[in-house]
Amino acid sequence: MIEYAKTIGSILTVYFAIISIIDRRLISTCRKENAITAESAITLFPTNPFIRWRLARLQKKGWLCLVGLGTYYLNLPLYLQWRQHRLKRLKIFFSALLFIGIVVVLMHLWGASF
Repeated sequence: MIEYAKTIGSILTVYFAIISIIDRRLISTCRKENAITAESAITLFPTNPFIRWRLARLQKKGWLCLVGLGTYYLNLPLYLQWRQHRLKRLKIFFSALLFIGIVVVLMHLWGASF
C-alpha cells in the first residue's frame, strides 16, 4: 500500500512539474516577445498535443488571449493578479506549516505525548 502511494505521488509530482514548465515557457515566450497587447500578439503553433492542451487551458483562464488563428497575447494584468494571489496562498500555507512545527516542538519540549 505504501509503495502504491509513493508511486502515485511520484507520478503526480512529475505531472505537475511538466505542467508548470510548459506554462512558464508559454508565459515567458509572450513576455520575452512583448506580446502583451492584441497589436503585439505572437503566433504559437505547438505540435505537441500536451502543449496545445495547456495553451487552451491558459486561454480559458484568460491569461492568454486569442487574436486570430494561432495568434496569442498575454493578458498581463490578469496574469499578475493570479500570481499575487498564488503568492498570498503560499505565504498562508507556509505560515500555517511553521505554526504547526512550532507547536509540535513546544509540545515535545514540554513532554506532551501524541
